[in-house]
Amino acid sequence: MRLVSRFASRFVAAIVALVLAAAMTQGLVSPASAAQPAAPAAAAAQAKTKVSLKFAANGAKSFRLYGKASGAKNKKAILLRATSKKGKYRSFKTTKTNKQGKFSFGGLKKEGYYAVRVGNGVSKVIQVCKGGC
Repeated sequence: MRLVSRFASRFVAAIVALVLAAAMTQGLVSPASAAQPAAPAAAAAQAKTKVSLKFAANGAKSFRLYGKASGAKNKKAILLRATSKKGKYRSFKTTKTNKQGKFSFGGLKKEGYYAVRVGNGVSKVIQVCKGGC
């Protein structure tokens, strides 16, 4: 009798341990599945920042890029630069937008391809050259 009760108690303890392990595993999996990216329709519903970029010659030695980002006041604007149109763009300079979302990058001397990223919006790529492109 004693042998049966000892076996039964160990059996019950093993089943309880399995149930708890399954519950813990389930608890660990649920937050990861909840952190999945939103559906494409929900992602499209989020507004993207529209960014425009313009070029202005600033004397013979340097030039200036300026533009505006809609709905992005006091945000960081990152100037991206590449040597070729299909090249990898990398961060070149940063500045802050003003209360109207306007920004400018001055004192630029290198020709190349430029774009600006503000928040989740990226401007069109423009080619800058001093003579003729």
